[in-house]
Amino acid sequence: MVQTRGYARLGPDISLYTPEQPKIGQLVIICPSIGIAKTRYVCDYESLYRNSAPRAKILILSPTKSGMLSSYQKQEDAMKPAADAICDILNECDRLQSAVGGSKNSHTRPRILLHAIGNGGFNSATNLLVALERRTKRNLPLVGLICDSAPGGASYTKACRALTYSFITDLTTDFPTGILRWVLVHAVLSIVYLFIAFTRYEAPGAYWRKSILDKKLIDCNKVYYFASIDDKVTDWRDVLSHAKQARQQGWEVKELLYDYTPHCGHIRREKQRINYEDAIYYLWEGKKI
Repeated sequence: MVQTRGYARLGPDISLYTPEQPKIGQLVIICPSIGIAKTRYVCDYESLYRNSAPRAKILILSPTKSGMLSSYQKQEDAMKPAADAICDILNECDRLQSAVGGSKNSHTRPRILLHAIGNGGFNSATNLLVALERRTKRNLPLVGLICDSAPGGASYTKACRALTYSFITDLTTDFPTGILRWVLVHAVLSIVYLFIAFTRYEAPGAYWRKSILDKKLIDCNKVYYFASIDDKVTDWRDVLSHAKQARQQGWEVKELLYDYTPHCGHIRREKQRINYEDAIYYLWEGKKI
């Protein structure tokens, strides 16, 4: 990913963009999947938010292959720099609220939007939310949540499909390293799912699907889903079933289903980019579309 002026590297895979005139409390959190984390796709998302929310800071959490296979505790610990940045923003809003006599209004409330892309992005978002709740003892206030090409299902087969997606290039151009990584994914997942079978722990996919809607972790009631029938990694029916679950839990839900765009690739088409702009208008500005 090519980073432009205004970015600060907070950690190995965490970057924070600060505009020239940031507005207190405004933040967009982008959690890309492994497959697009180092590509121009992320630049498209950044450009989208720099245009739609020009005074907001942008926090980018890029997952790694090794990180996805590490323990939950290690993944949550890796979120400390991101949690620090978010706590700084929340504290700014608290100080502003105190300065105006403790009144809560649109000028003192944080305006934060979370955009999770693919299962890797969902994993990062979940770890961040858990790390923040443990630190602050409160849920994260959001104006909205975007679930993009995710969440997928929780079965072993679907977990393998999601994790091996990023290894496709390796298998064809980096022999035999790609094969070894593919074997490693299956070996680790086999151990994980065997452990799950004999304990009370949930499969990663089930954990992500539940956590992202957990009011203990997140203070939000608006969510927008993007999915595609042509997605070879995330089954669109899993995305829409999660949308149904959110609606049953009282969320205000909107979903958009394409029929020909690839996994995490909806934004690359001009017509679909307009759909993203509409979603941000709906969530960020709180406007009807």
